[in-house]
Amino acid sequence: METKTYSVKSSAIRAAKRQGFATDEIEVMQNSAGAWFFCPVEQEDPDQHLVDEYGVAECPHCNESLDNGVIRNGDEGIELGHEFSCMACDGEFGKKINRASRVAGEHSTTESPCEVVKQKIIEMKGASRKEVIRACIDAGVAKGTARTQYQRHYRVLG
Repeated sequence: METKTYSVKSSAIRAAKRQGFATDEIEVMQNSAGAWFFCPVEQEDPDQHLVDEYGVAECPHCNESLDNGVIRNGDEGIELGHEFSCMACDGEFGKKINRASRVAGEHSTTESPCEVVKQKIIEMKGASRKEVIRACIDAGVAKGTARTQYQRHYRVLG
């Protein structure tokens, strides 16, 4: 197929516009004879950057474009169950984030830790909160459990 040529650059641009091309969709060039012609430029899919970054261009939940905004897991201290969250519907997508339900070493190793705390409050009547909690931790109660149970029971039992 023979390419149509034009004597001036502006005529090549005008012809491309008549054929439905935008100026950023063509490249205007000059051949060795000095004539001007245009060629369509390979355009990247406008949503390709979204696919490259998030794996999809639209939210799998609401089908909105991710151009509306996406929150990444860990941004501004936000913890998500997946890598990303759509700002339009708050739907999460991407790779699932596996978290341990408990922090290693932070769970009670004794039977009935709540009862242990209650007993320590009764036994150590008059002792400071810090001392009672330390004794509970030494007895195998998780720090968080000791603090919570102390707060719940010290007025009644202490």
